[in-house]
Amino acid sequence: MNSRKLIFLITIATLSLTVALLTMMVIKEKHPTWLGLPPNPQDSLAVADTVMIERTYEITKQRLDKMQEDIATIDSIKNVKDSLAQLVEQLILKEQTMQ
Repeated sequence: MNSRKLIFLITIATLSLTVALLTMMVIKEKHPTWLGLPPNPQDSLAVADTVMIERTYEITKQRLDKMQEDIATIDSIKNVKDSLAQLVEQLILKEQTMQ
């Protein structure tokens, strides 16, 4: 192997390693998750800016009490309706057995 081929081979190897290292540095800087690293804090903040935040609602104590009272009333009405349905079924069964 003459010196010209050896210099050409060393130059190609050096350029290849340089390009590979520069590529890895760029990937680490721009897309670290491709290498299994945690994302850049700047990218995390950019994603956090795009997250939609739900609107919060405020209710007064009186409104909350009214809502709880309405729920309790609805539950009691359902219980009365169920017990009346059972009584009707029992009456129908008694009527059928008497005939």
